[in-house]
Amino acid sequence: MTHISNFFKALADPTRLRILNLLFRSRLCVCRMAAILGLPQPLVSRHLAYLRSHGLVKGWREGFRINYEINEQHSLLAQIRPLLEQILSHEATGQADLRNLDAECQAAKGQRV
Repeated sequence: MTHISNFFKALADPTRLRILNLLFRSRLCVCRMAAILGLPQPLVSRHLAYLRSHGLVKGWREGFRINYEINEQHSLLAQIRPLLEQILSHEATGQADLRNLDAECQAAKGQRV
């Protein structure tokens, strides 16, 4: 029962939901997430540490950056993910975050050319 309770506690914070909304779409480093969300990097890092400690996301280091992605092996998240994606993509803040993600991805592609 504690596992389920901790899972829903991890989902109970709006910032963590915004982070998951982005990670459902793309692997990202902390600095990109902070820019997309318009939040300070230490705040995003703290929420990512919480999500990681509860097994919802995985992180790995590439040079100076730590990249994050959804932990596809988390059974509860796998079951509720379709519902979360639908809800978050129809909520105003979630839509704005996804637009910012798309804009940031387009800008990054333009810099590579």
